Amino acid sequence: MQPVARCLLLALLIAGLGVTLRCALPVTQVDGAFQAVLRAYAVPQQDHQQHD
Repeated sequence: MQPVARCLLLALLIAGLGVTLRCALPVTQVDGAFQAVLRAYAVPQQDHQQHD
């Protein structure tokens, strides 16, 4: 088997495994502690501009 064909086969197998795992396993929900961290690092929204 040629090296290019082996690489293509391996890539297809890895992609198939990824799709299978994505479909088989549920997505975990984001908990409150992680949401608090995201809010702490979020860019503050400014409703008005300050002019100097």
